[in-house]
Formats: sequence, C-alpha cells, structure tokens
Amino acid sequence: MARRSQRWFRAFLLVVGGTTALCMILVPWIGRRMLQRDYAESVLHEGIGTVVMLVDQRVDIARGEVYQPKVIVRFRGAAYPVRSVAVTDYPRLRIGQSVRILYRVGRMGRLYVETVEPVAPETHATLRRK
Repeated sequence: MARRSQRWFRAFLLVVGGTTALCMILVPWIGRRMLQRDYAESVLHEGIGTVVMLVDQRVDIARGEVYQPKVIVRFRGAAYPVRSVAVTDYPRLRIGQSVRILYRVGRMGRLYVETVEPVAPETHATLRRK
C-alpha cells in the first residue's frame, strides 16, 4: 500500500514539476514575441518631452565593453528610456531641458521612445500650439 501511494505522489510531482518548467520556458518567450510584434506594428509620432536622467558613456575595463549613454525622458506624465541616443547630441542635453522626441505607440498602448534631440526655445513654443 505504501509503495502504491508513493508511486502516485512521484507521478504527481513529475507532472507538476514538468508543467512548471514548461511554463518557465514558454511564458517569457511568448511575452518577448508579443513585445516584438507590438513594436514592429507601432506607428511613429513626434512630440516634446523633458530630460529626467542622463547616464554618461562608460567603459568596463575588465570586460572591455563600452556602454552607450542613456537618457530617460518624461513624456505624458511617465518616464521612458530612449532606445538610441546620438553620441553627438548627448553633450548638448541637460536635465530639465525640453527635447523633441520620436516615439512609437504600439497596439497594446505601450510607448517606445526612439530618438531625442535638443529643441530651441522658439521651436518648443510652436510645437506646443499644434
């Protein structure tokens, strides 16, 4: 009797463990595919945001890797990382500065900020009126 209950318990643990492992592999993969598709089908827009955070370009000597500069922009009340920052534009950016951003809006409502460039004050006023 003890052997039979142990066999069922082992089978139960094997099924639960296998299902858990499968979910740990499939769920992140499905999530990445959904985000890639959402980004690919998104529409490009232009807007004005504010620079919230700047992280300088740095070099990891131990690994020999160069990390590109990072910029975080506040737009529509939330902070978004910028996907690509031109190294030539980075020195002209300041925290609190208004910047022109190109962003994408996916079908899921997610915002992807593509690029950022400094804006002259008179350009900023005309873009706000539109």
